Formats: sequence, structure tokens, C-alpha cells
Amino acid sequence: LIESNNTDTSTIDIAHKFGKATQGTNKSYGYYRPASNAIDNNESTNNHTSGGKNGKNWLQIELPNPSKVFKIVLKNRSHAGRMANAKVYLSNNPYTGTVDENDLITTLKATANEQIIDINSTKSGHYLIVKGETNSDDNRHIHLRKLEVYGKMPIAPAFNRHNKLLISGASTVGTRVTTVRAIDYQYDTLTYT
Repeated sequence: LIESNNTDTSTIDIAHKFGKATQGTNKSYGYYRPASNAIDNNESTNNHTSGGKNGKNWLQIELPNPSKVFKIVLKNRSHAGRMANAKVYLSNNPYTGTVDENDLITTLKATANEQIIDINSTKSGHYLIVKGETNSDDNRHIHLRKLEVYGKMPIAPAFNRHNKLLISGASTVGTRVTTVRAIDYQYDTLTYT
């Protein structure tokens, strides 16, 4: 259950606060650093993917669904050229090896400086994807010190799991019959009856 109204969180980095980061490269890659480092609000850490020859140079942040994004801030670790032609997408679908070019927000510059992306026509999506260029030189790593996302999130709690219940007349009072998991982006008290 998610209402269509969203709450303004323009001063909160929703990627850091509520995002879940994944990437195409795992621990088997020698220079691997976890995807979560890109959104940990600590510029002394970074994520690190492979160079792109195999297409595994992507980073994805799962955001509260739906999030209306109007600003993204990125900062590359070093080696400015590695970010050349990397693309940023906001999609309702997770990355599966291909992206819908209609979800493209911008193409990044080859710089180690902070890049601020203001989205004039606020775009909604569930997944922010940074996809590095694929090339035979294998030198288009995604390694970000910072990835921040600002926008609006769902105003209503999002129930992660809810099962239909059939409680028999013989159940003991006080017996747990289910667990409900919900996320409330405004830190309200949740009551379930």
C-alpha cells in the first residue's frame, strides 16, 4: 500500500537515509569496494566496480517507491577519465543488463570534481542507475566517493510484507499470528490492528 502523495525531503539525502546500493562487481574483483560505500555519507570511502570490458561497471540505488527526484550529487574518487560518458538513469525497473534510454537523466563529465545534476522536470522512479561506458580498454570503472539523491518520497507507510490471515477459533489469546513489516519515511508511530 503506497499512496500517490509524496512528502518533501529536499534537505534529506534519501539515498543515504533509505537507499539500498548494489553493483555489477563482487568481491572476486581485486579492487572491489562495496556499493554501499557510495551512499555512506563518508567521502573517505568509495565503491569500486570493474572497468567495463565485461559490462559489470554499474551502480544501482534502490529508492523508496515512488521517489520524485529533483537533484543528484556525485563525486568520483579519482581518475577523471573513468567517468567519461557514464550515464545516470532513473527507472521503475531494476538494472538487468539493459536500460531504457527514456529513463536517461544525464551523461556524466570526465571529472573527479563534484557533479550536481538538477532535474528541472522532476522525474519519478524506484532505481537510480549509474552505468559506465563499456569499452575494450577496460578503464571505465565506477568508483564514487559520494552519491546523494534529493527529492520527495511516499507520504504513506510502505508495507513490505502482509499476508492474509485465517485465525482459527482455537488460537490462544496473545499468540502471534503474523508479522507486518513497514517503512515509514516520516518516523511516525505505526499501529496495526
